[in-house]
Amino acid sequence: MMLVWNSGSGWFLGEDLNSIVVGSPTPIAVSPLSSTVFERNTTQRVFYLATVGGAPHVIELRGTSGSGRTWTDLTTAAIGGALPALTNALSNYAFENTNTQHVFYIGQGSTSLHVIELWWQAGVWHTNDLTMTAS
Repeated sequence: MMLVWNSGSGWFLGEDLNSIVVGSPTPIAVSPLSSTVFERNTTQRVFYLATVGGAPHVIELRGTSGSGRTWTDLTTAAIGGALPALTNALSNYAFENTNTQHVFYIGQGSTSLHVIELWWQAGVWHTNDLTMTAS
Protein backbone atom coordinates (compact mmCIF):
# COMPACT_ATOMS: atom_id res chain seq x y z
CA MET A 1 0.00 0.00 0.00
CA MET A 2 1.22 3.48 -0.75
CA LEU A 3 0.81 6.42 1.64
CA VAL A 4 0.66 9.80 -0.07
CA TRP A 5 1.31 13.26 1.43
CA ASN A 6 -0.61 16.24 0.12
CA SER A 7 0.30 19.61 1.64
CA GLY A 8 -3.36 20.70 1.50
CA SER A 9 -4.98 17.63 3.02
CA GLY A 10 -2.19 15.68 4.78
CA TRP A 11 -1.64 11.92 4.56
CA PHE A 12 -4.03 9.63 2.69
CA LEU A 13 -3.99 5.98 1.68
CA GLY A 14 -2.99 5.60 -1.95
CA GLU A 15 -2.94 2.58 -4.21
CA ASP A 16 -1.95 -1.05 -3.67
CA LEU A 17 0.94 -1.01 -6.13
CA ASN A 18 1.15 -4.80 -6.53
CA SER A 19 -2.50 -4.97 -7.57
CA ILE A 20 -2.14 -2.31 -10.29
CA VAL A 21 1.27 -3.38 -11.67
CA VAL A 22 0.13 -6.48 -13.53
CA GLY A 23 2.25 -9.58 -12.93
CA SER A 24 4.46 -8.06 -10.23
CA PRO A 25 5.54 -10.65 -7.63
CA THR A 26 4.12 -10.44 -4.11
CA PRO A 27 6.67 -9.13 -1.59
CA ILE A 28 8.18 -11.50 0.97
CA ALA A 29 6.33 -10.83 4.25
CA VAL A 30 9.40 -9.34 5.95
CA SER A 31 10.74 -7.60 2.86
CA PRO A 32 12.49 -4.27 3.32
CA LEU A 33 11.41 -1.37 1.12
CA SER A 34 13.48 1.32 -0.50
CA SER A 35 12.37 4.01 -2.94
CA THR A 36 13.60 6.94 -4.96
CA VAL A 37 12.47 9.64 -7.35
CA PHE A 38 14.59 10.08 -10.47
CA GLU A 39 13.75 13.55 -11.74
CA ARG A 40 15.79 13.38 -14.95
CA ASN A 41 13.55 10.70 -16.47
CA THR A 42 10.47 11.46 -14.30
CA THR A 43 10.29 8.06 -12.61
CA GLN A 44 9.34 6.92 -9.13
CA ARG A 45 10.81 3.58 -8.09
CA VAL A 46 10.12 1.19 -5.21
CA PHE A 47 12.41 -1.78 -4.49
CA TYR A 48 11.53 -4.89 -2.46
CA LEU A 49 12.27 -8.62 -2.15
CA ALA A 50 10.02 -11.31 -3.61
CA THR A 51 10.33 -15.05 -4.12
CA VAL A 52 10.82 -15.89 -7.80
CA GLY A 53 11.46 -19.49 -8.83
CA GLY A 54 11.86 -20.49 -5.17
CA ALA A 55 14.61 -17.92 -4.42
CA PRO A 56 14.61 -14.31 -3.20
CA HIS A 57 14.98 -11.65 -5.90
CA VAL A 58 15.19 -7.84 -5.89
CA ILE A 59 12.11 -6.38 -7.59
CA GLU A 60 11.61 -2.85 -8.90
CA LEU A 61 8.18 -1.24 -9.35
CA ARG A 62 8.51 1.80 -11.59
CA GLY A 63 6.09 4.58 -12.37
CA THR A 64 7.01 6.85 -15.27
CA SER A 65 5.19 10.05 -16.10
CA GLY A 66 2.99 9.39 -19.13
CA SER A 67 3.99 5.70 -19.43
CA GLY A 68 2.20 4.06 -16.52
CA ARG A 69 3.67 1.51 -14.13
CA THR A 70 5.87 -1.51 -14.81
CA TRP A 71 8.07 -3.93 -12.86
CA THR A 72 11.49 -5.54 -13.36
CA ASP A 73 13.18 -8.49 -11.67
CA LEU A 74 16.56 -6.82 -11.07
CA THR A 75 18.25 -10.03 -9.92
CA THR A 76 17.56 -11.48 -13.37
CA ALA A 77 18.06 -8.25 -15.36
CA ALA A 78 21.52 -7.60 -13.84
CA ILE A 79 23.08 -10.83 -15.09
CA GLY A 80 25.43 -12.38 -12.55
CA GLY A 81 23.96 -10.73 -9.47
CA ALA A 82 24.07 -12.74 -6.26
CA LEU A 83 20.75 -13.81 -4.76
CA PRO A 84 19.71 -11.60 -1.83
CA ALA A 85 19.92 -12.99 1.69
CA LEU A 86 16.43 -13.53 3.14
CA THR A 87 17.08 -11.28 6.14
CA ASN A 88 18.16 -8.31 4.14
CA ALA A 89 18.16 -4.56 3.91
CA LEU A 90 17.86 -2.52 0.73
CA SER A 91 19.29 0.90 0.04
CA ASN A 92 19.31 2.95 -3.13
CA TYR A 93 19.93 6.34 -4.69
CA ALA A 94 19.62 8.08 -8.04
CA PHE A 95 22.69 9.98 -9.27
CA GLU A 96 21.27 12.62 -11.60
CA ASN A 97 24.67 13.88 -12.86
CA THR A 98 25.59 10.50 -14.37
CA ASN A 99 22.01 9.44 -15.17
CA THR A 100 22.39 6.29 -13.03
CA GLN A 101 20.34 4.42 -10.41
CA HIS A 102 21.98 2.29 -7.70
CA VAL A 103 20.48 -0.42 -5.42
CA PHE A 104 22.48 -2.12 -2.64
CA TYR A 105 21.75 -5.33 -0.73
CA ILE A 106 23.45 -8.19 1.10
CA GLY A 107 23.92 -11.09 -1.31
CA GLN A 108 24.67 -14.75 -0.81
CA GLY A 109 28.27 -15.27 -1.96
CA SER A 110 29.77 -18.73 -2.47
CA THR A 111 31.11 -18.95 1.10
CA SER A 112 29.95 -15.76 2.84
CA LEU A 113 27.66 -12.74 2.55
CA HIS A 114 28.70 -9.96 0.18
CA VAL A 115 27.59 -6.35 -0.39
CA ILE A 116 26.09 -6.23 -3.89
CA GLU A 117 25.36 -3.18 -6.02
CA LEU A 118 22.89 -3.24 -8.89
CA TRP A 119 23.20 -0.15 -11.07
CA TRP A 120 21.26 1.13 -14.05
CA GLN A 121 22.42 3.32 -16.92
CA ALA A 122 20.97 3.85 -20.37
CA GLY A 123 18.25 1.25 -19.85
CA VAL A 124 20.56 -1.61 -18.77
CA TRP A 125 21.02 -3.08 -15.26
CA HIS A 126 24.54 -4.15 -14.18
CA THR A 127 25.92 -5.86 -11.07
CA ASN A 128 28.98 -5.17 -8.94
CA ASP A 129 30.13 -7.28 -5.98
CA LEU A 130 31.49 -4.51 -3.75
CA THR A 131 32.96 -6.98 -1.25
CA MET A 132 35.12 -8.53 -3.98
CA THR A 133 35.97 -5.13 -5.50
CA ALA A 134 37.15 -3.78 -2.15
CA SER A 135 39.34 -6.78 -1.31
